[in-house]
Amino acid sequence: MSRREASVIEFEVLGASFCLWSAASDAVLAPFVTHIWASTGSPSFAAERVVPDGGSVLIFNLGRALSMQAAGADALMREVFFAGPTTRWADVHYGFDATHEQVGVLFPPGGAAVYFGSHAEALRDVACESSMLPTMRLDLGRVSDALREASSRSERTQILARALRLAVGSHATKPITQRIMAMMRRHPHESVKAQAARAGWSQQHLHRVLRRESGMGTKELQQVVRLQETLSALDQLRAKRGGDGEESLARLASTQGFVDQAHLTNTLRAMTGLTPRGPIALAPRAVGRVLYVPPTAALK
Repeated sequence: MSRREASVIEFEVLGASFCLWSAASDAVLAPFVTHIWASTGSPSFAAERVVPDGGSVLIFNLGRALSMQAAGADALMREVFFAGPTTRWADVHYGFDATHEQVGVLFPPGGAAVYFGSHAEALRDVACESSMLPTMRLDLGRVSDALREASSRSERTQILARALRLAVGSHATKPITQRIMAMMRRHPHESVKAQAARAGWSQQHLHRVLRRESGMGTKELQQVVRLQETLSALDQLRAKRGGDGEESLARLASTQGFVDQAHLTNTLRAMTGLTPRGPIALAPRAVGRVLYVPPTAALK
């Protein structure tokens, strides 16, 4: 990392430079936005593998069109692209000499629906260009033009932040999804019934609220929470250099609440397309959801 001040971090990943702005201290955006980023460069990674975290992303792609694979389908990421919540990974592929020039916003679980004025289930497993999106409370064309005229990555993050603030509106209510997921992290081995009781609701009511806000039900969000906690544990194994032996992985599986190591492996393969050693072999993740895949890496 080259620079850090207040809510802004600048860093580089395999040839691409990023400016990452956190919305945590922004009273208007914090319930609906996690991060806004701007990037430039010629990356030396072949692809970004995006793994489930319950959130959604809106990307303004200022470079050339990129190919994307999600849920078994191919798409082109041209100027403005949205990817909704999912329980499976997606790959964004960078060709030879591709540029990495993007501005994007990461919506936390439950955060994106306010910008669409629709039930979040309509956004689930969506991976499409702006022309195919439901009605959105952003003038995407005007924002895209302003981003292209900006002279720095930092300025681009603030242009998008201002547009997102204006689009929230006074009617917006803070989603509860993030609070429920925090509770799931604190009590990872509780049943859905116990977690609903802890929240003060019936199982059915909690399930309905979560699906409306995040597009996912209680059990699916539990799986996403456990995946992200497991990836964090694998990050720690990577940091220990060589801590990826069978004994370490078996202990990790037990700690994260999997029945055994095979259960851990099957879950990771279903949700990320990787076995436990896959994340360990790759570069560190970006904000929990992106794995950078070098051209020589074997994804397994």
